[in-house]
Amino acid sequence: MAAVLNRTTRQYIQFANTPDYPTVDWIINPDLSAVVGFDSKYWIITGDIVTLMDQASRDAVDAQEFADAAAASTAEAVAPIAATNDPIGARIRGLVELLNKRDNYLVNRIEELQNALLAAKAATGGAQNTRDALPATYLPTNTRTRAAAISDLRSFIDTLPGGE
Repeated sequence: MAAVLNRTTRQYIQFANTPDYPTVDWIINPDLSAVVGFDSKYWIITGDIVTLMDQASRDAVDAQEFADAAAASTAEAVAPIAATNDPIGARIRGLVELLNKRDNYLVNRIEELQNALLAAKAATGGAQNTRDALPATYLPTNTRTRAAAISDLRSFIDTLPGGE
């Protein structure tokens, strides 16, 4: 029995029957002392030698991993609900819908109140004229679409460090 390390996937098997692991694909009894404590994604395999990436290379791997995760999250968030059965993606899209509705409601209320205050400010004469300047009902305002909310979410994700 020996330890083996896959040259491509970096899968490490501590107790292996070496005839089952061809040396073309596997390093037999690799020396991992240079990479102890580091995730295998930071390992460099050259021949049968395993070394550790320098800090800049490790940072680049982490940045790429973050960018890939952000891109996957964005793709999941904007996918049609029928396109996936992933519950996390559905929750994300539901959250976008919920926040979009709440945002629209708040924008409408703010615009209504601003218009009422502007009308009251512009009213001349006595107190009754000021009261008469306030509308009895408020008009609806234009709100952003679901697509615009998703676009805003995508833009936000893209502004994160390592974003797409």
